[in-house]
Amino acid sequence: MPELICTKAVSQAFISEWEGEGIKLGIYPFIQTRPLPFYINLEETPDIWVFTSSRAVDAIKVYLKKYFLAILRSKKIVAIGHKTADTLGAMGYPIAARGDNALALVEEINEQFYPQEVLHFCGDRRRDELSKMLEILGFYLKEKIVYQTILTPQKVDWGQAEGALFFSPSAVSSYLKANTWPVGKIAFAIGPTTHAALEDAGIEPAYTAPEPNPEALLQTVLAINDISLNYP
Repeated sequence: MPELICTKAVSQAFISEWEGEGIKLGIYPFIQTRPLPFYINLEETPDIWVFTSSRAVDAIKVYLKKYFLAILRSKKIVAIGHKTADTLGAMGYPIAARGDNALALVEEINEQFYPQEVLHFCGDRRRDELSKMLEILGFYLKEKIVYQTILTPQKVDWGQAEGALFFSPSAVSSYLKANTWPVGKIAFAIGPTTHAALEDAGIEPAYTAPEPNPEALLQTVLAINDISLNYP
């Protein structure tokens, strides 16, 4: 059975799904997240709320539930990726716009809401592509940092593992604090921002899921060299 290193904590259901496809996972959580205290005055916040991570949704989930009707009446919710959108949708929030990456989301926001103020719920290590693109287009962007990302570097015992799964740029940074990239291993990225972090670090070959979700990542892995993952 091919083996891969998984650089984040995942559920048993996730592990079982991959094992069902013949892939064994070695779990090495390289980041942890912690909610941060925040304050929101609904009447004073922009009408467009942007979520680029399900972690941000989780960090303010109690607030989203408590003020559900007020938010539903006055705000438009936009999100990156299926997981973030699905998390919000499961709470009853309709998604006004969704994109699989920052560029796609900005195009949707620009088409539907230009020009308006935007509030971005994010973590303390958020990337700046979204904010730069929105500001260039003339949007006024506010940020509400609602969770902290904590790097948890650790040494990886590669053993028979033939590659690694990366789910965020922060995990790439954390991995490199305790490890180098072995020759002949393959990296898989959940999305383009993570792939960019791998490229910046000189980690190759690196393959990216066509959509930023675990199912697409699994299919990407399965498509590489008939699951053999052997890289000459």
